[in-house]
Amino acid sequence: MINNILLENIKTQIAMDKYGLYWYQFNEVSGNATDSKGSPYIGTLSNATRVTGWNGEGNAIDFNGSSLVTFNNSLMTYGEKTIVLRFKTSSLNNMYIFENYATNTVNQTGYNLGIKEGKLLMRRFTSTGAGATYAFDIRSTETYNDNQWHKVMFTWNGNINQEAKLYVDDMLVGSQKSTANETSVNFATQNLVMGGCKLTTYRQYFTGQIDDFQVYNKVLTPSDFTIDKTFILHDGEYKKLNPKKPAKESINILPKMVDTNENDLMKVYTNRTMYNPTYVAFDDSNREARTVNRSGTTSIIFTMELKKIKPIIDSIILNFYYVRDIIFYGVRDNGESVELCSSDSITFSNSFIKEFKFNNTEAFSKYEIHLNGGESGEIGLKSVKLIYSCLLVNNI
Repeated sequence: MINNILLENIKTQIAMDKYGLYWYQFNEVSGNATDSKGSPYIGTLSNATRVTGWNGEGNAIDFNGSSLVTFNNSLMTYGEKTIVLRFKTSSLNNMYIFENYATNTVNQTGYNLGIKEGKLLMRRFTSTGAGATYAFDIRSTETYNDNQWHKVMFTWNGNINQEAKLYVDDMLVGSQKSTANETSVNFATQNLVMGGCKLTTYRQYFTGQIDDFQVYNKVLTPSDFTIDKTFILHDGEYKKLNPKKPAKESINILPKMVDTNENDLMKVYTNRTMYNPTYVAFDDSNREARTVNRSGTTSIIFTMELKKIKPIIDSIILNFYYVRDIIFYGVRDNGESVELCSSDSITFSNSFIKEFKFNNTEAFSKYEIHLNGGESGEIGLKSVKLIYSCLLVNNI
């Protein structure tokens, strides 16, 4: 099913491909946490376990109040940066989600994302030794100890007098102008730890779950990850629909669906009683729909009604039998039919594959294929492959 989680994952992958440095999805069955981007930096789990991930798939890390994940790098970038992760907790305790500023005994320079009385805080430590001074100390006004998954995003460009921003669930919850520049020496001097603080006298262990830790070398915004309700995915970019200039290629983002005549994305049906009907609405590799029929009639209207997508069809490849002529229609939302292509004097045989080119720049949510056999008996459509240039997704 196409949903916001699926589409956000796609946009996350696109952002990660462009600007991503590290991506810890914690989907390993056991053992160390590894970087999906392929860096050599690992997270060693101590008294932490894996549970179901934030989106109901894969894994997340469960912290029981004495757990840590210790990395062998600060996992921070100098200059522009965006840090994203997901967490959930029911605790009101003061807790560290992560830090990379401390040793076992003293403060150094670096960052700390934590929770204080259920509210989020993000700080950059600029002092060393026993004291603590901050370039910024951002705190949310809302509490997040509701035991629900929340997405946290922190951004800053590393410069003095520039705003560092903290977002929760794509909403800005706090910002401050930094009182100090970040430098190549002091941007993060210690390895990153999740689930607590390295200071042995100041552990402040986290109780809850953490997942999907991402680091980018670019200041991003929530719109870089969230999905516009109407968009086209083309060459890794999301673009608005321009009916006069459709994109030349598209990436199929539809999940595989088999052996169903109705589902969340497509309803496939005809105007005749079907014999042993089998449908494949869309396939993630070849976008194929199919049915077999023996109706004893000379014509069939084969309809594909798309519920949440509107593809602009460039051509269609049919595998059919005992058909003499075909007409293709796109059906507008008001019910008006637009002829896209027709063909007559087709070879009358028990199996014939042919591609039909459309002169089409309009996206439809319903397509009809009118098949005529010219004589009584068996007439059928074995497979339909839609070749589309743009995919418009709406009402998600």
